[in-house]
Amino acid sequence: AGRPPALDLKREAALHKLIVKLIRDGCIESAHDCSEGGLAIALAECSFDSGGFGASADVTAVGSEAAYSVQATLLGESASRIVVSVASDHLDTVMTAAEEAGIAARDVGGVGGDSIRLGGHGTVAIDSLVSVAERAWATAIEEKMQASEGRMQKIPRA
Repeated sequence: AGRPPALDLKREAALHKLIVKLIRDGCIESAHDCSEGGLAIALAECSFDSGGFGASADVTAVGSEAAYSVQATLLGESASRIVVSVASDHLDTVMTAAEEAGIAARDVGGVGGDSIRLGGHGTVAIDSLVSVAERAWATAIEEKMQASEGRMQKIPRA
C-alpha cells in the first residue's frame, strides 16, 4: 500500500557495478532481480527449470520482527534488490565486496532439496515442493482462462 520507495540511482548503479564485477570474477553462480513479486518470487523462479533444486531462506536478518514484515520482506518489490547464489567458498569474498561497495548484503539461506521453504522470525511463510510451485506458475494463465470460460454465459443471438 502507498507509494513505492523512490529509486536511488546511485545505489542502483553501485549494485549493478558490483554484480558485474562479481560475475566477471567468477564469484556468483546466478543472479535474479526482485522487482516482480519480491524475494519469494525471485527464489521460486530460480528453482524452476533447475532439475528440481529447491531453496530455503530465513529473512530474519533482513526485516523487522513483526510477522507482517516477513511477508513484506518476501513479497516487497522495492528497487535495487538482487538475490544471488554463491558457492560457499566465495561467500566471504562476496560479502566483503558488498560491504566495500556500500551495498547491504545478507546471507539468507541456501540452495538444495526439492522444496521452496521461506520464512523468518521462527515462522514459515511458504513451503512448497518445487514441482508443485512450478506447475502452478507455468499453468496460471491457462487455469485462469479456463475458469473464466466456465463463468461466461453465452449471449443468445437475436
